[in-house]
Amino acid sequence: MRTRYRWSARAASAALLVVTACTLAQAGYDEGKAAYNKGDFDAALREWRPLAERGDAKAQKKLGDMYAGAEGVDENDGIAIQWYRKAAEQGVVEAQTSLGLMYESGQGVHQNHALAMDWYRKAAALKDPVGQSSLAAMYDYGLSVPRNRVVAYALYNLSPLNRFYAQALQHKMTRAQTKAGEELTDRLAHATDFLKALDQATRR
Repeated sequence: MRTRYRWSARAASAALLVVTACTLAQAGYDEGKAAYNKGDFDAALREWRPLAERGDAKAQKKLGDMYAGAEGVDENDGIAIQWYRKAAEQGVVEAQTSLGLMYESGQGVHQNHALAMDWYRKAAALKDPVGQSSLAAMYDYGLSVPRNRVVAYALYNLSPLNRFYAQALQHKMTRAQTKAGEELTDRLAHATDFLKALDQATRR
């Protein structure tokens, strides 16, 4: 019984340390955010950099923004991409779309539409409106994939924030294409596996 109690005490102590560390990290992030919103980029950087270096995904995304926008640091797209990638690999959708945009434009890296599309797909699968519209544009203009207005229309149409683009594209589509796009919108919106449903649609 004593051994079991000793291990229980250790587990409780370890759990407390984890909770304390998370609380402190959130406090540091919030302090950085407050400083950033006031335009005090030096203070924001002091709060966010240690968190980012310890693996905090939100702080990594913010450092990417600062290096991409020359906020409190010299503009450096290469460093921005490094931080964006770290955050993107942890599932931060804003970092995924930022990384996709940099690959699409060739900002700080060799232009690579295929890699841009990979990151847009990840963000779109997480229902991010920017990821969805960026992926739609790839199909709309035939970048890295064959042009497919039906798929582009459906992706634009998934979010109220992007329906303006869907309406603009609709003027270039036949009634049959628009109907197919509406049906695909519904399938994608209710798909349990978004990317599988999307891939199935592009193979038709």
